Amino acid sequence: MADIFLRRFGPLDMTNRAGLRNLAMTWVEETFQDVEHVSTETLQCLMGEEKEDLLLLDSRSASEFAISHLKGAVNIDPKSDKLQDIVQKLPVDGNKPNLCILCYCTVGYRSSLTAQILNRMHQEDEGQIRGTPLKVFNLKGGLVKWANEGRAMLDNHGNITRLVHPCNSTWGSLLEPELRAQV
Repeated sequence: MADIFLRRFGPLDMTNRAGLRNLAMTWVEETFQDVEHVSTETLQCLMGEEKEDLLLLDSRSASEFAISHLKGAVNIDPKSDKLQDIVQKLPVDGNKPNLCILCYCTVGYRSSLTAQILNRMHQEDEGQIRGTPLKVFNLKGGLVKWANEGRAMLDNHGNITRLVHPCNSTWGSLLEPELRAQV
């Protein structure tokens, strides 16, 4: 996906991190106009409320998830062609009146794709997945924005970390250097 981004915008000043982050966020939102994007501030508030009807889906590889993820997130491999099977295994309680699924990844592309697929499955199932009404969102800016704002993440051992797996060199350039995991 970074190659698509680079082809779309041509040569970029890779030293202007803030400008690149904004451009990447705009690109993701334009690419996935049918997905609702939620700000990091909104997610932080939702997580602070410890809402039982909030399910965080990390749409990155297992190695990326091991470096850092949001507290309580469930990892879903974005390359899986069996999202339907994965969804059937999610810890969803049919008694929750308004399940909210928030997808995230490094910058928002893979998670927007996951959200888009979930929304389609949701529509095909008359507004429900496994008998539960739900809303699906994407985290605007992904973990790049989250980490650059100094928000909390956990590593695979449950320890607080500031590091993010960069996914690739293009997305890595969106992170402040001290936030990039060395992979």
